[in-house]
Formats: sequence, structure tokens, C-alpha cells
Amino acid sequence: MIKESRQYKTYTFDSIVAAYSISEKSGAVGLVIYPKSRAHEVKIAETPVDSLVQVALAGDTASKGFTNGWSMHNSETTQTLTYLDQSVEENQQQISITTQMQDAKGNLVTHLLTWHKGYPVLEMQSRFENRTATAVWLENLSSFSMSQLSPFSVPNQPRTLSLTRFRSKWAMEGRLERHYIEDYQLEPSWKPSGGSVEKIGQVGSMPVRGFFPYLGVADEAHQVYWAFQLAIPTSWQIEAYRKQDDLIITGGLADYNYGHWRKSILPGDHFETPIARVTVGTGSQEAVNQQLATLTQASLV
Repeated sequence: MIKESRQYKTYTFDSIVAAYSISEKSGAVGLVIYPKSRAHEVKIAETPVDSLVQVALAGDTASKGFTNGWSMHNSETTQTLTYLDQSVEENQQQISITTQMQDAKGNLVTHLLTWHKGYPVLEMQSRFENRTATAVWLENLSSFSMSQLSPFSVPNQPRTLSLTRFRSKWAMEGRLERHYIEDYQLEPSWKPSGGSVEKIGQVGSMPVRGFFPYLGVADEAHQVYWAFQLAIPTSWQIEAYRKQDDLIITGGLADYNYGHWRKSILPGDHFETPIARVTVGTGSQEAVNQQLATLTQASLV
């Protein structure tokens, strides 16, 4: 297994800790969140840092892992992203952390994390700015991408991590579906050179056709639970990806492979993704799902 040294920056938002990893070798930036009450148990693996933004441009070579046509995870552009700067802004209502990265062509990629004070939820979105002299076709830009799941578990311990999702169709409520990641073949092989992917999403303007734009991840051995939700009324996708010891969850607009989405970005122009909301907690997946809903409920008052 390839190991990689990294630096860390951590921020605490009441009950949630956001931990950024910066590879000392490649300059890649990764992100994981975990409950403040369990911070003393965290043991992040030394696998290569997986970028907190997934971005692909037309003409990119596919990533290694035999996932071409299946996933655009770790495209050529993503693999060249290097850390530039991180800044923090705070006012009476919120705290925002802005992380800036640059690809090999000089394009600026920004990840924004926002905490609205008093709510156990984090909002995330990404921004791509064309800093070249010619137009580029953007074919993938994630709203969030979280790696190192779970930072509490022994690597590859079976029947520890599970996924929760809700199936749906027109005029029907969500049907809960929960399985261990091994049921989706999301465990690494004896030679972790091939990636595994489990993707949910929908194409069109019916956001809950097929699945709700939500995914839950549970570390059942340690009773820690994550929940991810997209605020997207269009084609979307959420993807669970596994190649080495850590499970990675990525979500946002449907990419070119899945939704045939692409956007031309002129020199000097930029594109921002819709917002994703994420949270983490203890107790049960259902309790953490309720945490995720608090910010939405507040906006309806």
C-alpha cells in the first residue's frame, strides 16, 4: 500500500471538526469531518490524499483504476491540483473557509465550506475559473468530495461501513435501502489497482426520480454517522468510490459520463456548483439525518 505524509489543518464548528489534509508530495488537498466528541479516536490512514474537489476538462486522460466510462473520479485535471491558499472569514451569522488550488494549466479551483452558527450542518460548493487564454469545456465539477471514511475504523474490517439511500419514483415516498459496502463490492482487491464505484443519481428535472439526492454513511463499529445532501433541482449524482483503504463520497451535478453535462468556460469566466449540505454525528443514522434537516427547516420558518 502506498503511503503519503501530509500536513493537517483542523477547524471546529461546535460539535463538528473539519480536518483538511495537504499532501507534502503532490500538494493535493483532502477533507474529512468527524464529531468533536470522538476526535481522540481519529486515526487517518496514510494513503494518498484524495482531492476535496473533483474537476474534469474535455481532453483529460482518464484516471488509473479501470473506471473509464464508469467514473470521472481523479481525472487528469484533478490529479494536477495543488494547494495555493486557505482563508477564514467570520461574521455574526457564519464562518466560511475558502481553499484555493491551481491545476497544471493555471486554472483556479476553489472549495468553499460554510458553517451557519447554531446549526450542526456544513455547506459546501466549488468554483472553477478559467485562467487560460482559450475557452475550455468543463465536464465535471463536484459540490463536495469527502475522503478518509471512516477515520475511526481499522482498514478493510468487513461489515463495518454501510450506505443508506432512499429509492423513489413519481408520487411515492422514499424507500429506505441500507447495505454494507461489501454488498456493492466497495472493498479493495488484494492488489488495489482497480477502483470500485457505486453511483446513484438521476437525469432530468425530477430530482427524486430513482433516488433522493442523499446518501448516508455509517461506521457501525464506532456508531459514527455521516449524511450528504444535494440542493440540486436538475440532473445530479452521488458516487461512492473505493480504491485503497479509504471510502470516498463525491456529489454534485451529473458529469459528462452520467448526465452528458458540459459547459464552455471562456477565458476569465467562472462556474459555481450548487450547494451540498453535509453533517456527522453519533447515535443513529436517523438522528444524524435529522441534523441535516435543521438548516432547511430554519429557512421555512
